[in-house]
Amino acid sequence: MNNLVLLGIANFLANIAVINAFPYKEPNKYVVSNQRVSFYEAYLRCRQYGLDPAEIISQRDHKDVEEALELERECVCSYDGPNKYVVSTQRVSFYEGYLRCRQYGLDPGEIVSLKDQKDVEEKLQTVREYDTVNKYVVSTQRVSFHEAYLRCRQYGLDPGEIISEKDQQDVEEILRLSRELGWEQGFWIFATNLGNKVSYYWLNSGRPIFYSLFAPGQPDNAGNKENCLEVFQTTTGHFAWNDAPCDYKLRFICQYKQKPSDSCDDNRVAGL
Repeated sequence: MNNLVLLGIANFLANIAVINAFPYKEPNKYVVSNQRVSFYEAYLRCRQYGLDPAEIISQRDHKDVEEALELERECVCSYDGPNKYVVSTQRVSFYEGYLRCRQYGLDPGEIVSLKDQKDVEEKLQTVREYDTVNKYVVSTQRVSFHEAYLRCRQYGLDPGEIISEKDQQDVEEILRLSRELGWEQGFWIFATNLGNKVSYYWLNSGRPIFYSLFAPGQPDNAGNKENCLEVFQTTTGHFAWNDAPCDYKLRFICQYKQKPSDSCDDNRVAGL
């Protein structure tokens, strides 16, 4: 055997040693939701999110569940932009935070200069600022209702809800430059009646719908398959709600996380 072959084997064995020194760890297969719902509703929501309802069938599974329930932390990712940092409010372990940055096409956040530190502080300030001029954020990505819900969460935002006339005005304000008409050009707002196929409620907060602005004749559950809500432009500058198939690909609206209300009325409504 010549020296070239021996050198190749030596390099190969050295690479194995490096890999073994940093073993790959599989992501935890369990996902924890902080929404409080009934057993049956929880089962439905797992299905709605494209996940399986959780089962523990081994001691290993039990350990994974315990790990998923451990105290978790928010994580910071980065990308190439005006402020290169993106903050996620998902609370996960250090390792899981690293993986999620990668999954979102971002680099795990690093602070290597005073300028970086200032950018991070600026970004954290905007995340913690509740009283924003307009609490809504529009995504131009076209995805299904449940995928849009998950993406709002992934971006550290809440799925958009319209619970008052003021909210409706704020949504119309951010959509004012839109020129596209018709329900196919709408935006998901996160209310559904998938629970009982009758009563609509806001998926994130669990509130029933008291305020609404449906287009004439809506919701009509056309084809018996429209169970998720959107807002769309009926005529230039005028918007209304419509029910649409949940698997239809639309743009969507998220909102900045809001501070808990001190209003007794708000608390009463949220508890219904």
